[in-house]
Amino acid sequence: MGRPPAYLDVSDAQVHFDTQSKRWIWEDDSGIEYEWHGQEPSKEAANDARITAGGWVRVIGDDEMAKQQEGYRMDGVDEHVGVPLRVH
Repeated sequence: MGRPPAYLDVSDAQVHFDTQSKRWIWEDDSGIEYEWHGQEPSKEAANDARITAGGWVRVIGDDEMAKQQEGYRMDGVDEHVGVPLRVH
């Protein structure tokens, strides 16, 4: 499992633009994805331009989210029931 570079390089073979999320995605060799959050490349920029104003954020899938939620689950608590908001 690798770590994404400290920049966005749209010519990198591990980078692609996801048309659904409208984000640049970097995928490591094991399939873990990261989204670019930061400056977007301009249409005039050369394909080999590296953008450093931003960073990669790991994409958390539904399965990983369910595992995280399970770790904080408490017996007897229905997490689908809302809690009334108290206004002071």
